Amino acid sequence: MASDRTLIWLKYRFIGDAVLATPLIHAVSAKMGHADLLGASYHLELLAEEPRLSLHLDTKLRGMGAFLDRLRWLRQQRFSQAVIINRNFRTALLARLAGIPRRIGFATEGRSFLLTDRVPYDPTQHEAIAYAGLGKPLGLDVTPLPPCLHVSPAEKAKGRELLQGATIGIQPGATGADRIFPPERLAEIVNQLDQPVSLFGAASERSFSDALLPHLEHAPIDLVGKCTLRESMAALSQLKVFAAADSGLVHTAVALGVRTVATFSRTPAHQWGHDYPPHRVLVAPKGIMAEVPIADVVTAIRGE
Repeated sequence: MASDRTLIWLKYRFIGDAVLATPLIHAVSAKMGHADLLGASYHLELLAEEPRLSLHLDTKLRGMGAFLDRLRWLRQQRFSQAVIINRNFRTALLARLAGIPRRIGFATEGRSFLLTDRVPYDPTQHEAIAYAGLGKPLGLDVTPLPPCLHVSPAEKAKGRELLQGATIGIQPGATGADRIFPPERLAEIVNQLDQPVSLFGAASERSFSDALLPHLEHAPIDLVGKCTLRESMAALSQLKVFAAADSGLVHTAVALGVRTVATFSRTPAHQWGHDYPPHRVLVAPKGIMAEVPIADVVTAIRGE
């Protein structure tokens, strides 16, 4: 017999997906009084300060053994309903085989017959709006934007300590070569800013910051590869503005109430951008980051 527990099942991969789903997550957990969330390790870190959630670690399912282990776990939890943000076939199949009575998800990848509540997915609309639509079968009218995340007072203090007075955040790296500003051009942007700058990014992006540093007139506060995700969130929360290519950290900064400037190359800005005040979206001509006018980026960062 199923319990009255609700499962929210995130997409496994990117941080940005989880951030854009936060309005839905908050609405579902508030309506139900509590919810269980299944996500990757970085999702659990991202959502560690979110109320009314029990967090469970998701892992990539490699092979039949991992599939059966996940199925056993789902059956043991006896969820009464699942809001499946993950759009793949296997997730819906697992929820069905686990006997979860109500299964809400996008009608994608030929999996509609595995769902009890089928929600159309429209790639022409903003991704946050698509996620918000998953609340409709539960009678929820979710306001999709902006997303919202929380950091504790102690984390905010840690963020100020990490920034050492920097007020502008820059992310030199990104996932995908087409999203990267050439270091010389990014240096021209940073060198025109009249406030202290801090660099952000994962350890895997260290090469991008290393390429940038020799071109800077003033040494920045370099946090690339030196912070946990929660520490990066803490530092982000204390900035005046954060500028980067389309990335998970941009979505995170928006969710923390920080003004952002995001430059898009080939990723659809209409689907992933935050093009509403106080945020700015810039689109690279022909998808080439080197063609973005430096003056446009500087003006946007300054808020002019």
